[in-house]
Amino acid sequence: MKHLFDAALFLVRVTSGRCGETVCRDIMLETESSVIPAKVYQHPDTKKITGTVISVAGLSVYGIDDPRIVLLNRAIARSGFLVISPLFQEIRTFTITSASIDHLVEASHAVMQRKELCPSGTVSFIAPSFSGGICLAAAAKRENAGRIDAVCTIGTFSNVRNVLRYLMESPESDEYGRLIVLKNFIHYALGMCPELERALELAYLDNGYQRESGELDSWLTGMSHLNRLLFFKLMNDIEFRTAVWEDIENKMRHELDIFEQLDVVSLAGTISGHCVFIHGERDDVIPPSESVMMHEAVLRAGGESTLAVTPLISHGDTRYTITMLPKLLKLISAFGNFFRSASVPPLALHRAMRTDIV
Repeated sequence: MKHLFDAALFLVRVTSGRCGETVCRDIMLETESSVIPAKVYQHPDTKKITGTVISVAGLSVYGIDDPRIVLLNRAIARSGFLVISPLFQEIRTFTITSASIDHLVEASHAVMQRKELCPSGTVSFIAPSFSGGICLAAAAKRENAGRIDAVCTIGTFSNVRNVLRYLMESPESDEYGRLIVLKNFIHYALGMCPELERALELAYLDNGYQRESGELDSWLTGMSHLNRLLFFKLMNDIEFRTAVWEDIENKMRHELDIFEQLDVVSLAGTISGHCVFIHGERDDVIPPSESVMMHEAVLRAGGESTLAVTPLISHGDTRYTITMLPKLLKLISAFGNFFRSASVPPLALHRAMRTDIV
């Protein structure tokens, strides 16, 4: 019951933007291959810390400083968790790569090895969208077996190929996500074309920053006629874009392991921890059927999973009122399961802290 109450308070804090006092500080996580900057959020009363949560930001123009991510992290910290938000350079620069999985594994191990950050030696993950899939894949790695307490994803995918094709082919799909994908992979179909790639980059940056007078228009003016034509066909001609994507997909299949590494539904049987899948009914970036598929796959594999497909959230925001109480209770229950699974038993935490002191 306590975790349901904590989840209800968490949603009130996220919705109102009033989290109360939290402590935030910058740290560096040293891994075998790099040093990763991160922010740590925690309750001012360290006696209230009940577990460690690694929060991975999505493909946002603001990175780990995105106000939505900051609010989420503060609200989780007020719920009694120590929250660590690492800055992964490839995510910050909108680079879609399976290397993010290994970077998250390394970062999580760096956290686990520091008793002041992770007294129990186990962590939980929470992430939206594409980064949710990264968390699921990292939780399925052999070296993380038994070391992940829970994974909470908000609007994630089960099979990256399905999602990328949806972004290319559906007229209802999100333009911001589509532009990022095209910028990453267009060279597989059309060869290296910095002029066109820069146009795609400026298009999603203008979109993400909601610039009324962005940089794209002036860039398009200076582009060659052919590249400008290609840009507008990619933007507006679904049939052309679909054909280009098919070419990209065929070439990527032979040159990259991204489809295999991010086919997280095939990893359902090896994911450590309780999975919580939360998805907006009208998500136009990743269809909710993706979370449904993951939930069912985890259950079939004998794992623990909670699913909440809800009209109360979009791809990155919450929107609900008290009149939606029955649906709100389902969302509270989902986050409550995450908090319950992410909480380290008090006795285990006490013993870990005593061992650290000794």
